[in-house]
Amino acid sequence: MALLGLLSALGGTIFGLLLGALPGVHPNLLALLPLPNQALFSLVLAALFSSILPALLMAPSADLAAVLLPGQAMVHQGKMGDAVAEFAGGALLGVALFIILLPLYPYLLNLPQIFSRCFWLPLIIFATIPVLRSGHKKWALIFFLLSGFYGGLILKLPYTSEQILMAHFGGMFGLAGLLRAGRMVGQQVKPPHPRFNLASSLVGTLSGLLISLFPAISPAQASAITFSLLGKPENQLAAAGATATSAFLFCFLSLKHLAKARSAAVQRLGVLQLDLLLPVALLAWLVLLKLAPLLARQLGRHDLRTPMALLLLAVTLVVAREASWLVLPSFLLGTWCSNRKVEKVNLMGSLMVPTIFWYLLGGH
Repeated sequence: MALLGLLSALGGTIFGLLLGALPGVHPNLLALLPLPNQALFSLVLAALFSSILPALLMAPSADLAAVLLPGQAMVHQGKMGDAVAEFAGGALLGVALFIILLPLYPYLLNLPQIFSRCFWLPLIIFATIPVLRSGHKKWALIFFLLSGFYGGLILKLPYTSEQILMAHFGGMFGLAGLLRAGRMVGQQVKPPHPRFNLASSLVGTLSGLLISLFPAISPAQASAITFSLLGKPENQLAAAGATATSAFLFCFLSLKHLAKARSAAVQRLGVLQLDLLLPVALLAWLVLLKLAPLLARQLGRHDLRTPMALLLLAVTLVVAREASWLVLPSFLLGTWCSNRKVEKVNLMGSLMVPTIFWYLLGGH
């Protein structure tokens, strides 16, 4: 590896850890930064490691990511350091297990075709579990179906899929989530010790593999299913960390072999930087464990919700261009879902319902 590339990856890793700890920062947003590929890949991968921090520090809210609930349970028990270590350990194992499973991926490429005639069934299963786990099942089902109808309408608009999805998800999840989330609260955290949960990380990695192979399945939905299989918060966090990194990496393979990235960040990055993979992951894991106490104290000192929402809105408008008007109805749908205290994973019906109908009507 050239020295310049190494320094670029090092800077991207440190910068990515800091950016990933900010609320509302998503890999698809980071992938828009005008950086060299090595730095950008390192930045996005590292940001996945620290993405647990906003969920742990924000006041509990029903519309945060699926990982919020087990994380908050550990924070309330005074185990925030352990929660960070579980997630980071899972994220690192997700990278290691991805490398181990890498030779097997070409043999799995026919799975979508094999199941194409009945794939609507597992999609329905993936959609049903978050609804059944919801404390407001009726409204969860309503929002799933309503967002599905809305998604079916906007996906037919004469814009690119990137413009539509950036405006839609930026408004529904990004802006609505940031403005409805509780302010981050600083925590006194002892330096966490390394924690590795191989069994739970393997479950999370297999979820990441499925996300890369099949359309319309999001990490939040995959996490909702793995959470139902793994009882303890520690297991759930390890699985969530492994899902985050492995799904990102497996999507590079789906882009290469299936010409379908399943991820806007991967679509922009294009090529998997395999030589950087382990060095960046190890560095991100190690630095996060060292920086966790400092970040936990400092992030709660300032209310970052409004500035981050304005930044997200600006980026969304630039990328979405002619489709920018979709931000408003998507934001209103996301806010209504939050007001009803329904988990926003159920709004993924905007992709799942059109996909289910596509398969039912004979799509391939």
